[in-house]
Parts: sequence; structure tokens; C-alpha cells
Amino acid sequence: MDQNILVRKLEGYAPLKERSKQILRDLSERQVSLVDAGSVIIEDGDKPDDICLIVEGWAARYKVSHEGGRRIMAFLLPGDFCELEIAVLEQMDHAIMALTPCKVARLDSEAVKRILAEDPALADALRWMTLVEGAILRQWVVNGRRQASAAFAHLLCELYIRMKSIGLLDGDRLLLPLTQEELADALGLSTVHTNRTLQRLRERGLIELEGGILAIPDFAALADAGGFDDNYLHRRSSRADSLSRPRSGRWSAPIDSLSSA
Repeated sequence: MDQNILVRKLEGYAPLKERSKQILRDLSERQVSLVDAGSVIIEDGDKPDDICLIVEGWAARYKVSHEGGRRIMAFLLPGDFCELEIAVLEQMDHAIMALTPCKVARLDSEAVKRILAEDPALADALRWMTLVEGAILRQWVVNGRRQASAAFAHLLCELYIRMKSIGLLDGDRLLLPLTQEELADALGLSTVHTNRTLQRLRERGLIELEGGILAIPDFAALADAGGFDDNYLHRRSSRADSLSRPRSGRWSAPIDSLSSA
């Protein structure tokens, strides 16, 4: 697996030639800056000149209502762009915040447009990625109509598959550095309801939480509880066998923040 996170991400959507991979490495490894957890990467209303790429860490796409409530609309993982089409927007209509310490690469939007015009295969991979982002957003909208336990289960399954597809599992362990407040803002629940839902999943035997480690004894059971089918992630069929969700077995995630009430 390629060492560059953007190459790994896009190869999940379309095969890339070595020249295209090198272009991605060059783009994503220059102008990389560190962003502290809790810092805003792009403000609502900004007109950024560059395209931001999450190289390391977790970020969130969010909007704040006029009453002051925050709604997280996407978790951005390594290899995700904050807004690929930023150059055509008058201004941002939402904000991007670092949830953990992040490394962010800033890509010149004009250079990206030139490269895509010269490399149709790379353009197709990026277009595919954009379509998948739309599909993920649609699933999150549907999550708003699911029962809380099902929505929580669906989100955990999605994050696991997304991290697995870019090679960021440690064995079958997944670092999930999210607080209950962040999960609540993503699921449209209160933090109290989020905590109760977490406990309910544990009581049903779908997850186990001990010592800050979240374990899923049976992925298929959790997927069934959430109505989860990963076809909306549209991964390349040539990799589907290696990345398809396990029908049984365990995976676990250290998430100390979820164990607190």
C-alpha cells in the first residue's frame, strides 16, 4: 500500500498510473501545516484561495444555527478534502474544524485544475470521491430518521470501513478520537441521549466497553442493527473482497472519551 494518504484514498476509487501517483505525492506533501485540536481550518463565509487536504488527524464539517446549536455534517478523515470545488464558490457556507491535532496540506486550486485537465484518470478518481462524499451525506440524512441505536451503529460501521479502506487500522483496532458531544452533534442527539444509546448497544451485546476499549464481537450483528450496507461507499470491485465487512469476529477501538457519562 502506498505511503501517501491521498494516493491510498484515490486508488480505492480508480486505478492510477505511477505518474498520477507522483503528482498526488507532490501536491499533498508541500505546504503542510499543523492545526491544533479545536481550531477552525476554514470559517463559515470564508473565500479560501487554496484547497485544504487532511493529511493526518480528524476534522469535522459543521454548521452553527442561529440559536447557537452545532450540527456536524461530516467527519473528515486523512485523505479527505475540506472542499475540492472551493474555487467556484463565492464563499464557504459552512465551517471546518480540527477535532484532533491535524496536518493540513494546502493545494493551489489553479494548479489542481491544470493537472486534472491533463490527467483524465486522476480527474475521474477525484470525481468519484466527490460522488461518494455526496452518498455519505445522504446516508447521514437517512440516519436522522433511524432510531438512535440504529443511527449510532450505522455510523460506527461506516467509520470502520472508511478507515480500513485507507489502511489506518492497527490490526483490527480503530482509533476513534471523538467525544460524546461530537457524536451527539453528528447524530442529532443530546449528549445524555448519546450516552444512553451507547449503554443500550452495550447491553444488547453489540458492543463492549471496558478500559476505554470499544469492541464489537460481531460486526454483522452491528451492521444489521444499523441497517448498514457499505455499497454507498462505492469502493473498487477489485478490492471489495479484501475490504468487505467481516461476517463475524471482533474489532475494537480505544475511545476513552466515550466511557464517560
